Order: sequence, then C-alpha cells, then structure tokens
Amino acid sequence: MLNKEIQLKNGQTCILRQPQVEDAQKILDYMKIATAETDFLSFGKGELTWTLEEEQNFIKEHRDDNNKLIILAEVSNKIIGMSSITGGKPKRVQHSGELGITILSKYWSLGIGNAFMENLIQWANNSGVIRKIFLKVRTDNKRAIKLYKKFGFVKEGKISRQLLIDNKFYDAYLMGLNID
Repeated sequence: MLNKEIQLKNGQTCILRQPQVEDAQKILDYMKIATAETDFLSFGKGELTWTLEEEQNFIKEHRDDNNKLIILAEVSNKIIGMSSITGGKPKRVQHSGELGITILSKYWSLGIGNAFMENLIQWANNSGVIRKIFLKVRTDNKRAIKLYKKFGFVKEGKISRQLLIDNKFYDAYLMGLNID
C-alpha cells in the first residue's frame, strides 16, 4: 500500500496515499472544489452527482481489483489532488487503463503531477496486468500535454468536439503509453 511523503516546490510536505473507504466524503468534497476550478475536466461544477455509497464502492473497487489504482495527495490532512488508473472489466480490455489526474489550482506546478505520474507508471509496470495506459486531454491543455509527453505518452489520435462547454466545442487528444 502506497504511503509516500514528497516535498513540494513551495516547501510544503505532501503525502501520497491510497484512499480508505472512510475517505469517500472527503473525496466528494474535494471533487466539488476541483471541478469548479477548471474547464479542462470531463465534468464541470455541479455535474459530479455521485452518492456517498457510489464513491465508497468506487474506492473499494480500486482497492480490490488488480488493474485499478487511486492515489490521493494531501497537505495538512486536506486532499489537494487525486489520480487514478482504471482498467477495463471485460477480459479483452483488462490490460488497458485510463489515467485521470486532478489537482487544486493552488497546487499546480509544485511537483504533484510529476509525483502522480511516477507512482502510477511504476505501479502499472509492477501490476502484472496493465500493459497500456491511455488518457484524453483537451488540445489546449498545454501544461498537461507537456507532463504526459515528459513521461513518454504519445498522441495517438484526436477527437473532434469531445467537450461542449458554454456552447463551444473543444477537441481532445487521445494519448497513450505502452507498458512492456
């Protein structure tokens, strides 16, 4: 089980750890803030409608399945970031996991994204199951694209009109990293 301390560029100490079921409400509260801070996510302010029970089940599933992982980032016992790899359920896609990262804007560019990527990729390499990590990222999210490229992700395609925000369409890149 992951429990790692990292030093952020601002001098604060950050703990990376896997969530417990008891963290479900804290995660839901965190996601309400994170989704309101940026339009780069696939859901916006007020669109995350999971119940506490659904979040608890999501955590359990990610703890029990060998092709799923969630990592939280905390500063002073407050969730400030969350990342995950979610592998498929059917046998044919169990080896393929979708990556997602959210970080509160106050903590952008402090090293959390790098720490998430290092730990997620290391876990995937050691999982014995995940052979491919993929993600979707808005084509104008330059900071995220730079991070993903730094860790070896390549653009594998472009999805036009992936998101519709305030009556404006945004394209997304499909990016991937082979784990072999």
